[in-house]
Amino acid sequence: FLTSVGAYDAVVSSVVRSSISNSFVLRTSLGVRPFSGHGFEILGGYTLLTGGGAVATADVLNAILTESGSSVQAPAGLGGDIPLSATLHNVHATLGWRWLLANDHLVIRASVSYLQTLASRIDVKIPASASVLVPYQGMINDQVNAYLAPFFAKYAKAPTLGLSAAVRF
Repeated sequence: FLTSVGAYDAVVSSVVRSSISNSFVLRTSLGVRPFSGHGFEILGGYTLLTGGGAVATADVLNAILTESGSSVQAPAGLGGDIPLSATLHNVHATLGWRWLLANDHLVIRASVSYLQTLASRIDVKIPASASVLVPYQGMINDQVNAYLAPFFAKYAKAPTLGLSAAVRF
């Protein structure tokens, strides 16, 4: 969607989608119910998102390195996938309502939340087949992060709707 509206190009889209394709999410929240006896809740907290994947060709990596002004390039014939991983540090805020049913054993919760990325880190793993680049792995990661971090900070945010059910014993 962001590529189609011109927010960023296909290269950035490929790296973003690839780096968070196999994701793990950890969310911690603190909240209050300001009105005793009512179901209104206010929550806020931290969300960690990690993911991993790979870009299929060195062309994507080279496009990012070129955009960031690097003279280091992956070999033209480099085949195979280039593994990527991403870690995003986010804050979230939630407004919700809970209903207690079945003698307070069943909890139904509806919510609306907002998630905003504050910091991110992309790690590019240089494959052994690109031995000429291995000594530059740290520099390549720094340049990839310098180029992509503003995109995560600007576009990795989302409103979400939630509906959950839980059983209390």
